[in-house]
Amino acid sequence: LAQVQDNFDDGDFINSPAWAGNTDSFVVFSGQLRLNALGAGKSYLSTSTNYNLNHEWRLTSRFDFSPSNQNFCRVYLVSSQSDLSSALNGYYVQLGGSTGNTDSISLYRQDGLQRTRLIAGRAGTVSKSQNAVSLRVVKDSLDGWQLFSDTTGGINFSLEGSATDSVYKTFEYAGVYCQYTSGNKTNFYFDNFYSGPIIIDQTAPLVDSFAVLSS
Repeated sequence: LAQVQDNFDDGDFINSPAWAGNTDSFVVFSGQLRLNALGAGKSYLSTSTNYNLNHEWRLTSRFDFSPSNQNFCRVYLVSSQSDLSSALNGYYVQLGGSTGNTDSISLYRQDGLQRTRLIAGRAGTVSKSQNAVSLRVVKDSLDGWQLFSDTTGGINFSLEGSATDSVYKTFEYAGVYCQYTSGNKTNFYFDNFYSGPIIIDQTAPLVDSFAVLSS
């Protein structure tokens, strides 16, 4: 199933797996992938992957500013090509990109240069000046999509929404895309990327402790 998993603890994004794109605009810093551009612009990294039925994606992200239509990021789940900055076919999750305090986490389908929002996430979830987000996206065998997030950066996920879409079935790339002003050229962080079969918790819980509260 061409599973891809990278926590960047090896100190680079060149090996296992190999990421390509605007490599001069990113570094690995303290075990995280960090945008490190010279000025305002758009930058991306992508890696080879594939997806089939019953697939899951996970990623953690941090950005130290309140997003806007000039400052936001996209997590491409699947793309028809490695260049995430031009026309392509696929699906992505966008974090921010609105004016005011309505910035949300939403799922889009991209058809060339046309974008269709499939899931409109809860308004204001990433409108803070300090944002830490864990993403989880699940696609089942009936072309159903579910988008989850934890806006504390943990794994206590809340459902942003669900949709059904079957336009694109399989592609070769996944990655991250950032659009930023000069003031935020180093303020995007990514970590714990996963693309593969749906993760199922098969470890049963154990009693850690108990207390008698009353007679």
